[in-house]
Amino acid sequence: MSDAIVTVADSRVSVNVFGASLIAPSVSAAAASATAAADSATAAGVQAAAAAASAAAVEFGVGSVIADATPAIQRNGGTTALGTWGVTIPTGQTGQNTVIQSKFAFDGAAAIGRVAKFKLLYSTSAAYTRTSSNFFVIRKANTRFTGSISGTTLTVTAVESGTIGTSQVILSGAQAGTTIVPGGTGTGGVGTYTVNASQTVASREMQGQVTATRSASPVVTALSQKFLVTYTYTVQGDEIEIWPYNALTGVVAAASPETITLQDISYRLSTTTSSILSVGEENLAARDALTQARAITAASALVVAALSGEYSNVITVEKDGTGDFTTILDALGSITDNSASNTYAIVIGEGTHTEEEIFPPAPGYIDLIGRNRARTIIYGYFAPSRALADITAYSTIRNVYPGRLINLTILAENRRYALHPEGNGVLNIGGMYDIINCHVEHLGNQGAKDYQAGIGTPAGASGTYGVWPNWVGWGCGTADAQNYRFQNTLIKGVTGGMATHNSVDCSRGVTFHFEGGAVIATNSDAPAIQFSSQGALAESIASFVGTTIVGDVIMYNSLWYQTSAAKVRANHNEWRISLIGCTPAVCWASDEGQALQITSADATTASSVAISGAVVAVLLGANYKTIGAGGAGAPNAAVQGVLDVSGAAISPADNSLITTMGQRLGDRSGSPISFDVTFQGGAPITVTFNTNLTAVSNATILASINTALGAAGTASLVKPGNYDLQRDTTREDYLLNDTAADIPKGSVCILSTLKTLRLMTSADTTYDKRHVRVAVEDIPVGAYGRCRSDGYLSLGGGNQSLASDILRTESGVLSFGSTFSIVTAGQITLGGTMGLFPVVRPVAIAASPRAVEFAR
Repeated sequence: MSDAIVTVADSRVSVNVFGASLIAPSVSAAAASATAAADSATAAGVQAAAAAASAAAVEFGVGSVIADATPAIQRNGGTTALGTWGVTIPTGQTGQNTVIQSKFAFDGAAAIGRVAKFKLLYSTSAAYTRTSSNFFVIRKANTRFTGSISGTTLTVTAVESGTIGTSQVILSGAQAGTTIVPGGTGTGGVGTYTVNASQTVASREMQGQVTATRSASPVVTALSQKFLVTYTYTVQGDEIEIWPYNALTGVVAAASPETITLQDISYRLSTTTSSILSVGEENLAARDALTQARAITAASALVVAALSGEYSNVITVEKDGTGDFTTILDALGSITDNSASNTYAIVIGEGTHTEEEIFPPAPGYIDLIGRNRARTIIYGYFAPSRALADITAYSTIRNVYPGRLINLTILAENRRYALHPEGNGVLNIGGMYDIINCHVEHLGNQGAKDYQAGIGTPAGASGTYGVWPNWVGWGCGTADAQNYRFQNTLIKGVTGGMATHNSVDCSRGVTFHFEGGAVIATNSDAPAIQFSSQGALAESIASFVGTTIVGDVIMYNSLWYQTSAAKVRANHNEWRISLIGCTPAVCWASDEGQALQITSADATTASSVAISGAVVAVLLGANYKTIGAGGAGAPNAAVQGVLDVSGAAISPADNSLITTMGQRLGDRSGSPISFDVTFQGGAPITVTFNTNLTAVSNATILASINTALGAAGTASLVKPGNYDLQRDTTREDYLLNDTAADIPKGSVCILSTLKTLRLMTSADTTYDKRHVRVAVEDIPVGAYGRCRSDGYLSLGGGNQSLASDILRTESGVLSFGSTFSIVTAGQITLGGTMGLFPVVRPVAIAASPRAVEFAR
């Protein structure tokens, strides 16, 4: 038998009808402002503002009755007053056992021990009576556990949170619809359990949805042709939703349509069953308990906005058949006229939607909007035996064209990505992408990997058995002038939270903005955020504001697509990343590009290098860099090229070898080429190349240059991209170097005044840690420069293969908590008594005590 359910969340009303047809509600924009008022009101005003939101928000279309005892929610009289919500008993039907259920969402942990009182007032005709059941349903927070499935046996080896039990639906980590049924040795924790569907799943993290029933004390009071139903329930602390039941018991067939309307709803939390507080006091006590409900309501306000006339068309998807469509793909397939002037909102109901791949059609302007982020789940799952080509090609959602995703949980397993705004060669230049209040997560492709290993597929060089290896929540390649905006969104994955690369030859860069939310790598050694460059030759900007970052932020050169030697530069980093008010994270770069650098041997302030001649354009580039004078610990003067001379393979096929110094110089046996180097204004030193150098190694050419330079200077290869530290503006200062010598990047400094700094020395034994800074760029004499005051710094080495962000005098083995002291001014030495910069892992230190406490 189907049930008609009136749903109440945080005193705001929406409707679900199981087994009956319902036209989508048309919601007034007044609800959005009322919701905001509810969240910002004083304690006494919260309830009134919530009621105002309810009264303003709902107008339901007329549904159709499909069988006896399955009435439809309908609108009475065309108004939006509270009394217009109701259940109609058609002529000739009794309506017996029809259930009306009110749903309240809140954080039980914040209200544990309090008494929840629910009062619901209904009107009815004399032909019907009312009773209430003696139980109601609660929903707890989802369980999280590690388990494997063989046949119908679920083996749980660890429980992260919650209690496992019968009737739990496994939301992630198993086939869609997998439910725990009676059987097995488990009693809520580790052990074995029985599931309803036979399958093979390797050990992984799983989530179960928990519902339960508990006794209540309903009281029904007859009030003429109305009756008041009051529930009293003591909050146990594990509830996130409570659903009290009320049932019709009329046994007389209706002579004409009978309508039972909902007249009033109130929700109170009191300290005891006998002491009912005032409305203002009750709401003051309940305010913290409703924090989670308000978050849900804020998400729902976005749905309200979507239905208020912002869109040209609104389509609903409900798995139970009460919407316009039962699948998202069918809804998308019905759209043929979408455009910037004919927009669509697809409102997706609660439940787990498992579909092949969701790919909104060109030219976009289709927004996918969930009714509830936590319970509108789009689960992109492929069986482990799915073809490798499909696992590589298909993501859960491929949002190539402009559009918004709002209030959704988007999961992927045995797929490419959960969210992939790219595909089929479509670049979508200038595209706008908005991800609002979503949870985007890749659960991993371990099942597919285990399956391929089991059938004898070769492991391959990367050990992935041919399975797509990047198990990140959000991933894509970008194009010219695209704009990505993430608001209050969590992105999570096994090998990283999010990963992106730019594209070759872009006229304009990409703007990337992440506000709030979190980016998480679930593997401890995986980066949270990955940006790579492929030769766009245009700078892109990525900013993270108030974001929780679990894992490193990295820039790396995966493959340079340019095929012209003139377009292969030494610093491949084309992203400028800034962290503002985020949790501390290690930011590092791994770039194989190398530049030729010629450095003076003179360490005094007179140190200088000048260079000229035809070789400059060939090996360094016309816009080479000049590094300042030396002296008092500052780097010696140098010139540094901007062209890549590493010889690493380039091109989309990764097979073009054209950038070593020998390849750039070519055959000079018939056309000699030279350059002059002048140190400290002295006599020029001429270096000439007059042989066929095409196949000559960099080491041999460096040796010949250094032979010519003699003791005056040194030629070497450096990796400028690995020094490209990103901005963490919350943890940086701009300070003045008022000393007589330059301060090199990576120097440990100490404040000499509020705005000035100097190199820290071994004599600074009574320093205040709040005054210590690390220069993140060279700071010439008399100039202001960036200094890190907090957060994390990379120590290089390890799997990063890069230079340290901080100058060290040794390369000793590091372990968690190791600290440093100053021996040489501005440089750290492992050990000692100063306790500087505790190690948080072998390749990173905390630049303040506050940061290392966070890392623990």
